[in-house]
Amino acid sequence: MASSDERCLSTISGNNHGEGNQYFASGGGDQNHGNVQLIMNSTTNYHANTMGVGLPPLYGSMPGRFWEERPTVQDIRGWLVHLAHDNHTRMRAHHEKTECQTLRGTGTWLFECNEYVSWVSWKAEHGSRFLCFRGILTERIRREIQANPEKNVACTYFYFRAEDQSSTSLESFWATMLAQLLVSGKDHPLAKELIDCFEGSLRGSSPLSESAIYALFNFQAQTYRRVYLIIDEIEHVGEGDMRYKMQEALVNLPRTVRVLFTTNSIFRGLDLGEILELFIKPRRQDVEAYVRHRIDKDKNPHLKEVEEVIVENVTAIACNSKLFLLAKLHMNYLDKQRNVAQLKEALKELPNNTMGVFKPLIQRILDLERQADQEFNNKMARHVLTWVVHGRPGLTALQIMDSFAVWQSGGNDFESHRPRMEEMISSCAGLVTTGSDNHTLQLVHDSVKDFLFEEGVIPTEPPWQMAAICILYLSIETKGPSNEKDSSLMQYAACHWGPHLAHVADEDIENVEVAAMEFMGNQTSIQRSFLALGGIDIGTFHGCSGLHAAVHFNLPYWAERLLIEKKVNVDTTTFDDQTALHWAVRYGHLDLVKLLLKYFADPDKLDQLKESPLHKTLVKPIVNDLRHWSIPVQEPISRVYEVTPQ
Repeated sequence: MASSDERCLSTISGNNHGEGNQYFASGGGDQNHGNVQLIMNSTTNYHANTMGVGLPPLYGSMPGRFWEERPTVQDIRGWLVHLAHDNHTRMRAHHEKTECQTLRGTGTWLFECNEYVSWVSWKAEHGSRFLCFRGILTERIRREIQANPEKNVACTYFYFRAEDQSSTSLESFWATMLAQLLVSGKDHPLAKELIDCFEGSLRGSSPLSESAIYALFNFQAQTYRRVYLIIDEIEHVGEGDMRYKMQEALVNLPRTVRVLFTTNSIFRGLDLGEILELFIKPRRQDVEAYVRHRIDKDKNPHLKEVEEVIVENVTAIACNSKLFLLAKLHMNYLDKQRNVAQLKEALKELPNNTMGVFKPLIQRILDLERQADQEFNNKMARHVLTWVVHGRPGLTALQIMDSFAVWQSGGNDFESHRPRMEEMISSCAGLVTTGSDNHTLQLVHDSVKDFLFEEGVIPTEPPWQMAAICILYLSIETKGPSNEKDSSLMQYAACHWGPHLAHVADEDIENVEVAAMEFMGNQTSIQRSFLALGGIDIGTFHGCSGLHAAVHFNLPYWAERLLIEKKVNVDTTTFDDQTALHWAVRYGHLDLVKLLLKYFADPDKLDQLKESPLHKTLVKPIVNDLRHWSIPVQEPISRVYEVTPQ
């Protein structure tokens, strides 16, 4: 069973049927001197490490396969993107959104400020931190990096949202930063420690701890002359232990890293020592440039006729209120006026704060509720706004359209219930606009959602209907990936029905339980949903059950209901003979490991690679990070495992 080559760890297999204390080494050297001890008692200890949605890739895990070629940047970046969950996609989408909203040529004064110059040139050991607004600075730094690759400089970026405080982990944060670091320097050499860790974890098939990913970021950052790390809206970084760990991590970054963070409020949540602060307010030349740009670009010919009046009024309001946003909102409003007379009247009524802009628009939606003939438009407006705010990254306008059609039709011939795109946008009373690519919908400004929450137009948390619609669509037997073009909703529903189901509040469970249980109990529907996932090997999920799906999306509540109500075999296997326990261990979902053992899942059951769930806990480098977790079981299990670090 021993092997002198550390890279073929995945071929190690074995059953433990003995008594007493036995030792199992990590795959090389003297098997009598191990770092994993198997102890017979009534307690099971497993490694607890949270993995995101998505099965860890089994690169090179077939018996006898060796990795002779060195890993590429693409190999390692793919691993990190997986560890980052959906944050990598979300950061890219947000950056593209802010970039397209930034008018080139404006804000250049910022880079001549003493604070900015001091930050760039500061020689302190850990760099400097200062407060700034988002958008143009990120764009400017990225443009400089792209234009001057010989400078050996990289830029990474993360945007915290208030609604993500409970779901964004430091593991995914640092994985996102590291993945972006690799993108910044495509031809840049990889740090030896990063390559070694990737190889040591069976080419990314094992989870990594927060501290391990942070260390890898530091190693790779030190290969650059300078790294800009930008954190947007840092006040939403989280509370308690997470905030303290973030503080410690930022303080101890290498001296090559310059940290910039932005905040929309006075924030004193992190003790980072000396901070350079830069307070931003609209500059007249920037506002004027933006207003003239809108007049030239917008299709309303009447704007040109009163251009100077518009420039003067809108610029004055934006500068006096210190809100650049008002310039955008007022130009949106003026663009809708049909003639010069209406424009002049509108100019007299322009409010000087965002509440004065958004409240009347929201009131128009609320008024629809009291009009019998507007019930459809009221439902559509609330639906669209809910999905725009609570939808997962990558949600498109067509997917929102189909989600509304599915909900309205109950899944029956939903194609004939699709609303027109113009009708859908119009129902939102100007609060929603198309993205720069014309494929997505977005709020005219992020602050709109606070007003929507306050007025009760949409819920503050993702509603149960989002999970119900995804499940309802995936349960329509006539649909499948082969005719996915008939509806763009397939891939979104397949990727996100689990996360939406996990967010259903306890008091709303009864609204989705029948549909959820029927769907998860139907292996054909589960199989079809997995096959609709893009960018995966179809064989990875071939033959999986609803129980496997519950593990995949980390749904212990629903897994237990399947075991109790649907009498699902706890050891049901996929095409490659992996049980739900195999998956739970590989994902690091401790609650599911406990649950499956509670219902007597076999920890010695072998898959096609002759590996049991126990073997999955022994894959390096997890063995160096194993923690003790006591799992009480209802009845003694013949073999119980305690993993002891070296």
